[in-house]
Amino acid sequence: MNMLKTWFSLFFLLAMLLLASSLYSLSQVDHQPHQNKVDLARSINEQAAQMSLAVFLVAQGGGHSYDHITSIKQNLAHLTQQLNLNTLQSTALYRSTLSLVEQVEQVKSTHAIYRNSLLFFPKASAQLHQRLNKENQINNLINQLSTLERKVLLFNISSDAVNHSELLQSIAAIENNPVIFDLPEATRQHFDLLLKHAQLIIDYHQRLKTLYASIFNLAVAEQSYALLSLYRADFEASLNEAASIKQGFYLAILLLIFSVLFALSHLKSVLTKLRKNEHTLSLAATVFRHSPEGIVISDANNKILQVNAAFTQLTGYTTEDVIGQNPNILSSGTQSNEFYQTMWEDIHNLGKWTGELENRRKDGEIYPEHLTIVAVKNDQDLLTHHIAIFNDLSKQKQDEQHIHFLAHYDPLTQLANRRLFTKRLQQAILKSE
Repeated sequence: MNMLKTWFSLFFLLAMLLLASSLYSLSQVDHQPHQNKVDLARSINEQAAQMSLAVFLVAQGGGHSYDHITSIKQNLAHLTQQLNLNTLQSTALYRSTLSLVEQVEQVKSTHAIYRNSLLFFPKASAQLHQRLNKENQINNLINQLSTLERKVLLFNISSDAVNHSELLQSIAAIENNPVIFDLPEATRQHFDLLLKHAQLIIDYHQRLKTLYASIFNLAVAEQSYALLSLYRADFEASLNEAASIKQGFYLAILLLIFSVLFALSHLKSVLTKLRKNEHTLSLAATVFRHSPEGIVISDANNKILQVNAAFTQLTGYTTEDVIGQNPNILSSGTQSNEFYQTMWEDIHNLGKWTGELENRRKDGEIYPEHLTIVAVKNDQDLLTHHIAIFNDLSKQKQDEQHIHFLAHYDPLTQLANRRLFTKRLQQAILKSE
């Protein structure tokens, strides 16, 4: 008894120490996570600004290499993946950065087509001039081609409404020139290709302008500032919460002392019951482990929770194979649905079923077994578990067949003996009569 009181005292002191340590830990605020989130939001804002600037330089003709933009895009994607999307502000920033990355990719592909058309146009135009000179075409078509070249050049330099309109008029003038239809097929196809690229220059130049405007109008900066404000508010709330915990520290200690003193009066009886239960559980576990019969424990939904060693030995399935599975994985398919329906009706209505059936081992072998299934219910009469106990009847069935063979056949010659002959003779006489 004195030893028990000593242990109780140590437990009491340990509990108070743990509570004091826990409250102290809760009252401390770690600044590093807050700083990490702030740095992340700022880094995303900086990378987005650098990407917008790089795209702007490309738009203004200040650079044609996307290597720098690709590097920024990778950094921005890596930072964006670290966002914890648990607030509207972080989700909005996440979507804006993804939209920025996506639109930059569209700028790259659109700009590539636009530049290819710009590079192709003068070469194709020069080839057309050579064709027209060789074919002695009238100066009207050659002049229109030269005008188209100038309009494309002016449009590339300044795509205002005037240059845009004049370029379209120049394209239309060539398309509507009747001389086109008198040209050789190869020259006419060359003209068609040239005009298509002129139209591509117009279309993709407009797409680029739209994409540039969309990129520059993304509210990444505003959203990152809003997220920083939220982080600041959360951090201040954590500081206030920590202050409240410090104020409740001594009150919690006092309440714990009264709770422990109250629990000590019942601890002795609880320990006694625990010892009894532990002994009972130990016996049950020993029986479960060493039982020669296979035992399966499943939940109310008939999902296997536990099996014993005999189950593995009889079926070939390991514990890892069947945990969480339905016991019907052992089904051989030789029993009808009506058989199983009757079996489960008995289990639900009577709480137990016992009988023989055939199941299948892991290697595919079908074997007979004697099976007992018991339904386990709690104090509220609700089903909680099923317990199935079975043993292999293969040896018993083989012994019965061997006894039957010895009774009706000669063990040496394997031929029917006098007893089987007499039985079959009687059957033949009855049939003949």
